[in-house]
Amino acid sequence: MAEHTVEVEAPLLENRSPSVHSGRWVIGDAHVPREEIVFFCQIIIISIVVIVSLVNLCLSNGPESYWSAMVGTGLAALLPSPKIKKKK
Repeated sequence: MAEHTVEVEAPLLENRSPSVHSGRWVIGDAHVPREEIVFFCQIIIISIVVIVSLVNLCLSNGPESYWSAMVGTGLAALLPSPKIKKKK
């Protein structure tokens, strides 16, 4: 049998790697803002923690002080901090 060799060009990894300085990640062919992805991932994780904590509080699973602390911490992370408006 004759051997067949096929040469395949590898894509340039430098062009496809995410750049920390640009603030955009490459996902497939799309360029996505890094800050938005991180923000939405944090919101999803905190929301899951709050929902699980509320369910465990309602079902009385484990110490109530632990689950109420988790709910309070999660809500504190989700809610915006108050700011005093200064008059000009």
